[in-house]
Amino acid sequence: MSLTKGQKLYEMAKCLKDPIYAIQSYLHTEDRTQGGEVPFMLFPRQKELVHGYVDHRHNIVMKPRQAGISTTTAAYAAILTALASKKNKQKILIAANKQETAKEFLKKIRDFTRQLPDWMDVHRPQNGKDWFSPDKNSDSHYRLNNGSEVKAVASSKDALRGYTPSIIIVDEAAFIEGSRGEEFYEAAQPSLSTGGRCILISTPNGYDPLYHKTYKLAKLGKNNYNTVDMKWYEDPRYNGRNKSKLFPHGMTWNLLDEKTGEVVDSIHDPCSGDINHYTIKENGTECTVPEDTWDDMIDKGYAPTSGWFEGMCADLNHNPRSIAQELLCSFLGSGDNVINDKYVKRQERDNVKEPIRKEWIDGNMWIWEDPIKDHQYILAADPSSGSAADSAGICIFDYTTGHQVAEYQGKIAPDILGEMCAHYGNSYNAFVVVDITGGWGAATVLKLIDVNYPKNLMYYDVTVGIDAIENNKALQKHLDKGKLPGLNFQKNRNLIISELEKGIRMDTFKLRSARALMEMDTFVYINGRPDHMKGYHDDLLMSIGMCLFVAMSSFKDLEKSKGQAKAMVESWVVTSTDSTDVDTLSRNVDFHMAHNEVTRVQQADSPHNWVFGGMYGFRKGDKRR
Repeated sequence: MSLTKGQKLYEMAKCLKDPIYAIQSYLHTEDRTQGGEVPFMLFPRQKELVHGYVDHRHNIVMKPRQAGISTTTAAYAAILTALASKKNKQKILIAANKQETAKEFLKKIRDFTRQLPDWMDVHRPQNGKDWFSPDKNSDSHYRLNNGSEVKAVASSKDALRGYTPSIIIVDEAAFIEGSRGEEFYEAAQPSLSTGGRCILISTPNGYDPLYHKTYKLAKLGKNNYNTVDMKWYEDPRYNGRNKSKLFPHGMTWNLLDEKTGEVVDSIHDPCSGDINHYTIKENGTECTVPEDTWDDMIDKGYAPTSGWFEGMCADLNHNPRSIAQELLCSFLGSGDNVINDKYVKRQERDNVKEPIRKEWIDGNMWIWEDPIKDHQYILAADPSSGSAADSAGICIFDYTTGHQVAEYQGKIAPDILGEMCAHYGNSYNAFVVVDITGGWGAATVLKLIDVNYPKNLMYYDVTVGIDAIENNKALQKHLDKGKLPGLNFQKNRNLIISELEKGIRMDTFKLRSARALMEMDTFVYINGRPDHMKGYHDDLLMSIGMCLFVAMSSFKDLEKSKGQAKAMVESWVVTSTDSTDVDTLSRNVDFHMAHNEVTRVQQADSPHNWVFGGMYGFRKGDKRR
């Protein structure tokens, strides 16, 4: 049926306003699972992707292998460029690690443009043959008759020279080698800062400096990127439609034991292969796991699998690392992460949450729980210079419950950090420990002393090694029985990191912070030494580690301590005749449970009992065993 001129203009306006309508009405794509070219019908997550492109200037997309994201993005770009007016023409720049990859993306846009009906090309010259201007029509750069352009380049700091794009699309952004990704992105800022738009698309590839950092900051709300996360099982081509001997139809959801990896529960859903995942029955068979319950299943620890997924795992030689990155969209580094990825994911799933409020002058003090009467708190501070990229960190730990209750990360001078420690220390009646190794901590400690923070609620450490008296002259007059106020971090570094790893692995520390979670991704072994990767930080992790170290060292070093720890013991416990020496007792004390030989405890109002209140046998209501 032929359309009138008015109907054509209306249809073009409708397509430009609603790209999803345009794609599904006029474009076709190849679908190997259906044996060839089919109408381009977007499934829900692809529609969400297009909506993101329409509603947000900047988008970052995480995709598994063969998710059709690049194809969907190319279709959107084709509609946008082909239907633009000459006054609002679009200039798209496609960048990738290699120009050939960018050219392939450009070819997809070109091919989709050719599928549009000729009557939509209202700017075509009278003798024009197609959509493309003959004066610029190569495999790396073409111009349409309406003036819109698409250019394909390899990412570099010179890639934008002589070309000011309205939209930058970076394909497989995580695979840009070395520093070229960051250099390209910095070169793109003039275009982006004047209204330009950016789309970053990739499968994860470790902790690269462009894609990984941008994605993580977007999740924390620290940049202007909208995130779109595509999961393989959200694609109706892969979530059960393909048949195999193991999975004749649908998906199977398996619950694995975290320690042994064995399947402890399995639920097969024969209906998940249907395009309409909300179907209650298919041929009389009930749908056991409808799509609207998938997120809940993931939260419970279930993992889906299907015939397609099993086949892809076989293609990847069942390599766990390749499967994690290519199919499960997991950021994995060199494999030398200090904290195992599965424990990080468990913390993210079970414990990380949004703070109940954000306070302090810069809004970077995140609060999850207010002080609770009779709970014991530890506040650890990792000072910094307060300038450039050097941030200070604070962690407040509820020893009674094992919960992280507050956290700070920001560029703040060490003396101001001392004021913060005093303020929140008084609020939580917390035992305060400050790292004095790097020199900045001295000002923090002096501020605490200046505001009369209780001495018995401050950590003192022996003066050896890098933190000898000569290296902390400002604290000399506060020397107490051979100890300085503050923590000798370097002397205790291995133990601090060991307690950090143990707390996360054993789930005795309930991590609340998404910021600290991000630091775990890039905290790795470098030449055998635990450290943050170049361009990243570990301020928050060190604060957490100090909290856990102080909690544990208060028990393990009881016998050696001549000051506060000895006083704690004397006010804390009387042992049975079976266990009379401190060394034996301390070896048998774990993080939340005292050894069953402990038979009598000090009353709750003991001046040092705050440190032990979280242990079994030292809480009100605990029974003797």
